[in-house]
This record gives sequence, C-alpha cells and structure tokens, in this order.
Amino acid sequence: EATATTAELRASGAEKARDLAQAEAARCRKADETQRAALAAAEARSRDVVREAQEKLAAVEECVRDSRAERDSAVNAAQEERDAAVAAAQEERDESVEEARRERDAAVAQARAELENLSDEAAEHHDRGAKALLRCAELDVALRESDAQRRQLHDALQTLRGGVRVCARLKPGAGAIR
Repeated sequence: EATATTAELRASGAEKARDLAQAEAARCRKADETQRAALAAAEARSRDVVREAQEKLAAVEECVRDSRAERDSAVNAAQEERDAAVAAAQEERDESVEEARRERDAAVAQARAELENLSDEAAEHHDRGAKALLRCAELDVALRESDAQRRQLHDALQTLRGGVRVCARLKPGAGAIR
C-alpha cells in the first residue's frame, strides 16, 4: 500500500507537473501569440508609419521640386530683367554718348566757322592796317616835303622883307624924368 500510495502520489505529482507544464506551455503559447500579434501590429504600424513617411517625403520632394522650379523661374525672370535693364542702360549710355558726340561735332564745326570768320576779319584788318601804314608813310613824306617847302618860303619871305631888325630897350636911369 505504501508503494501504491507512493506510486499514486508520484502519478498525481506527475499529472500535476504535466498539467502545470501544459498550463505553462499554454501560457507561453498565449504569450507567444500575444507577442506575435503585438509584433504583427507593430510591423503593421511600422509599415503604416513608413508608408506615411514615404508619402510625406514624396510630398516634401514634390514641394522642393516645385520650390526649385519657382526659384529657377524667379531667377530666370530676375536675370532677364537684369539683362533688359543692362541693355536699356547701355542703349541709353550709347545714345547719350552719341548725343554728346553730335553736340561736340556741332560745337567744333561752329568754332571752326567762327575761327574762319575771325581769320577772314583778321586778314581784312591786317590789309586795312597795311594800307593805313602805307597811307601814313605817304602822308609823313608829304608832311616833311611841305615842312621843307614852308621853311624855304619863310626864309625867302624873310629875305624879301629885309635885313635883321634890332629892337632895343632902354632902362630909365636914376635922373630920369619924372
């Protein structure tokens, strides 16, 4: 009986151990299933997060492409405006330079014309001055000749009037008439 009780005890302990092992195995299976379900849910969430991140990344990349396109078009527009402004400024400068050249050429032509007129006037005045000098020389010769003739006539007149005249004056003396 003792052996039978011991065997029964052993059998009941083995059954308990088996039941415990089965319960532990069931608990482990349940925990494993829970972990697998959590892992699957985490993987699903992870895939959703990755998909959302990829969608956001695609949206950001498209936004970046759009921004770059806008920037490039703005840069191109600014460059075109700058080129147009530079071309307009160069054209304005060229027109100003050409206008200044025309004014300078007109002023030079006017100055040359005035110089030519003044040269003609100076030549005319020079000719008049030369003629006036010749006339002065002629008049000077005529004046000398007339002075010489006048002296001759005066001397001849003096000779005809007669000799030398003497004028004397007497000074009253101490016993003069009163």
